[in-house]
Amino acid sequence: MLRASCTKIAARQLLRIYRVPQRTLFLSARTLQAKSLKVEKTSDDQEASTTTPWYMNVVEKPTDDSIFQKQDIKLPSNAPNSLVEITNFLRDDLGLTDILVFDLRSEKDSYSTAATKISDFMVLGTATSTKHCQKGFVELNSLLKREFKVVGQVEGNVSSNELRKQQRRLARHTNLSKSLGSNTTTTRSSALMESWYMIDCHVDGIFVNILTDKRRRDMNLEELYAPEAERHLFRREENLKQSLEDEEEDNVLAGLKRLAARNQRRFYSTANSDRDLFEALQQQDFIRANNLIANTDSPPLRILKTLTGALASMDSKTEIHFNKWKNSFDKAWPLFFTDNGEEYWSTRLHFIKLINCACPHLYGIDKILTDYLELKLALGGRLTKSDIVEFLQMVVITLNEKPNGDYWDLTKKNKYVVRALALFQSVEPQIVMDEEVMPLILRTMAFLNRDSTDSLHALYEIIDFICVEYKEQIPLSVVNTVMQILAHKKDWPKFLSFWEKGIQLPNRQDYRPWNIFLDSITSSGDKALMLKIINEGHLLWLKRNNVIITPEIQNSVNEFFAAVDPTGITFKELKDYLLA
Repeated sequence: MLRASCTKIAARQLLRIYRVPQRTLFLSARTLQAKSLKVEKTSDDQEASTTTPWYMNVVEKPTDDSIFQKQDIKLPSNAPNSLVEITNFLRDDLGLTDILVFDLRSEKDSYSTAATKISDFMVLGTATSTKHCQKGFVELNSLLKREFKVVGQVEGNVSSNELRKQQRRLARHTNLSKSLGSNTTTTRSSALMESWYMIDCHVDGIFVNILTDKRRRDMNLEELYAPEAERHLFRREENLKQSLEDEEEDNVLAGLKRLAARNQRRFYSTANSDRDLFEALQQQDFIRANNLIANTDSPPLRILKTLTGALASMDSKTEIHFNKWKNSFDKAWPLFFTDNGEEYWSTRLHFIKLINCACPHLYGIDKILTDYLELKLALGGRLTKSDIVEFLQMVVITLNEKPNGDYWDLTKKNKYVVRALALFQSVEPQIVMDEEVMPLILRTMAFLNRDSTDSLHALYEIIDFICVEYKEQIPLSVVNTVMQILAHKKDWPKFLSFWEKGIQLPNRQDYRPWNIFLDSITSSGDKALMLKIINEGHLLWLKRNNVIITPEIQNSVNEFFAAVDPTGITFKELKDYLLA
């Protein structure tokens, strides 16, 4: 027993001896590990003190590049403040897109429509849905009440009850639709998902149209509200077959329309490209404009009309680079055309007249002759009476608008007139005898609307030619022009000679313009001439030839005697005799 206890004590002592170093080593390792962790924690704290924690990094919000902020609303000149406030509200608060404003004030006289009669400004905006349209009207009406103290009037506001009634009515036509082999119910219900709200703001003649995107494309109100010169930019030529499929199938004419549409051509809209071209031309960005012309699918005639419309809409104070305009027009001009030939040439003439009006000193009559009349004849076009009339009218306008014009200006312009008339020798040689052409030829040979009395020497030869060639009766337009020119020159001997001997009276029927004759003499203020007319008996031909005294002739006689006899006593009997 004692031996066993001694053995246990000895074993415990041995274990104590061998475990002490192991425990010491174990404690040393833990101590080293704690120290290393402390060093790492210290370095991390130092590092964290120099950098910002992730939860304190404020991420900058990216700029909102939405369409609402990017959209720039183009307002007309002299736009009222109410229009600015309403359009900004539609864009910023309601979130409408593609907002357009049409100024109808300038169209009231030149091109009158129902829209121009009731409004001054038409505003169009696109909403995302029918609910968006309805909310837009409610919010806009609140703005009108709050800011302008008025209540807007709306058309197109369909309530939910009314919508359900319409859907029930449309459901009754299901059997009819199936018998016709179409999806009428689907088409009509989808049509009800589109909306158009038209609001009369009762402020400065402003009307606001809020439409869904599809309804706006279908209605194409831009073509209705746009100015006449820009209307073709918004014109859409859509596929007629597709539009007929969307119509109400219970229309008795729908079948006939579908039958007629089978042979129709398919057209595609080029309104966007035309609008881009129009904007580039208004900015006179000809590099962009020429690229659009080269890459567009629009017909050449449409491009030419866009060019002409853009030039016509330019401000009169803007400097026009006519060479670049002309180059762009020539690039769009086709090498040949078989259809709408006269429409091409009328568009070209309009464009040329606009350039001449903008730059008369740089683009004169000589260039008009070359770029229109001679070019038309060279390309196989047929010269018409309206061509020479337009050309002669431009010559007359150029002469009368040029300051300090003299005889040599008349001579220079007359050379171009002779060249133009020579082009008609093989087409219509008697064009010079036309009652509309001859007066214009005479007006190119003398100044009428200015103090200058210069005229070509050939003027008197033309007058004698007129008296001989018009054997039956000289047209009144020619007689009036000759008398006006001679009266302006104060060449009274030639004036009276033409009146008495030059104008032949067939069968004693006096068709002469007596009112022009008397007014010309009265306006001269030459009493000696007036007395000569009385003493030589010129006025007695009124009775001899049984001239009908019209109100115009009666007024001219009264003014004549009032000028020659202010007292009304000396020639009272003669005056009463002539008017009796």
